[in-house]
Amino acid sequence: MNRERTNRKRNSPIVLFAIFATLLSLTSCERGPAFSHYEHFGSDGWRKNDALHYSICPEEAAPYNMFIDLRMCSLYPYTQLTLLVRSSHSNGSQSHTDTINIETADPEGNRTGNGLNIKKHHIDLPQVVLAPNDTFSITVAHNMSREYLPGIIDIGVIAERQNDTTH
Repeated sequence: MNRERTNRKRNSPIVLFAIFATLLSLTSCERGPAFSHYEHFGSDGWRKNDALHYSICPEEAAPYNMFIDLRMCSLYPYTQLTLLVRSSHSNGSQSHTDTINIETADPEGNRTGNGLNIKKHHIDLPQVVLAPNDTFSITVAHNMSREYLPGIIDIGVIAERQNDTTH
């Protein structure tokens, strides 16, 4: 009986190490996004004529889930934001413009989105199948009446391989 207890005590560091190594190998297999780029705006805000351009050139052929992330603060004066999102594929198979309306506040005026002081809005775009020599371009502009939009902190585009998506 004592011998079994002694063997268990000797084996416990080995078991703990094996568990730790397994967990480490599982987490190290996760990949980040294939593309992630944010454009930051200064204190004046986002100018109407300042369209944002993103070019995605993947290293691997795969279907990619596409997203737009928008971060804003309490200085944003409206309860919604209208984006014009134009996307085009280098092979000419896909090219279209979408109008995306984002509710930035509820009817009572409370800001929507994730976060406390800075609110984040995560917008799903259609999935795209890309090959290594392809270029997928996204242009984002706002379609609001005001020339400058204060309170918009940054806008980013993210492309994740379909099997790697964590959102």
